[in-house]
Amino acid sequence: MPCQIEAGNLHYHAHLELLQEGRQIALPGTIGRTRHNCVYLAHTHSLDGIIHVQAELDTPYLTLGQFFAIWGRPLTRHVAADLESSDGLNFYVDGVEFSGDPYNIELVRHRDIVIEAGPLRRPEPYLFAPGT
Repeated sequence: MPCQIEAGNLHYHAHLELLQEGRQIALPGTIGRTRHNCVYLAHTHSLDGIIHVQAELDTPYLTLGQFFAIWGRPLTRHVAADLESSDGLNFYVDGVEFSGDPYNIELVRHRDIVIEAGPLRRPEPYLFAPGT
């Protein structure tokens, strides 16, 4: 996946929340960003869990697995960055439990993804700001 100067006609947001025993773990605000104004198609700007998908032209969909690869962190049913569970992690996509391969979760506009280690609970939906 190429690194590019930050610009583009395509720009939308998805949200990723990591939970350890109900406690939120912040994503770094520098995922997919280099010191030379080069950014990957999926990147973060702050600790709020918002993933920015930005490109010059419409591109095929990006996946959560591609975002984790840009981040340089593992993503499996049992490990997601610093979250780990021998019993398996809980994945939610738009408030619905997800049992497939997390690598293939599409990063589409306003997609809300929660990955949880610990007791199963239904997460509250993330509310995107108007116009995002």
